[in-house]
Amino acid sequence: MTLSCQLPPPLRPGDCLHVVVPSGTLREPDALHRGIEIWRSRGYEIELSSGVEARWGYLAGKDCDRRRQLATALKDPGCRGVLCA
Repeated sequence: MTLSCQLPPPLRPGDCLHVVVPSGTLREPDALHRGIEIWRSRGYEIELSSGVEARWGYLAGKDCDRRRQLATALKDPGCRGVLCA
């Protein structure tokens, strides 16, 4: 039995990528920002979700807020990829 898989088109400079934090809080925000600058230097448009640096205990915000970040990124027709931090 062979399973088929539909691959997304490759990313290209100019594509919009959303950054979300769907689980634990950021431990090194500076590292995130350095990584974002690398993506930008390669020509990608980066959208930071609201609340990227939020904290709620050990999590990156309340469940509903983290879910909203991801849903917003996935529903955006201009978004070509989601980067999870």
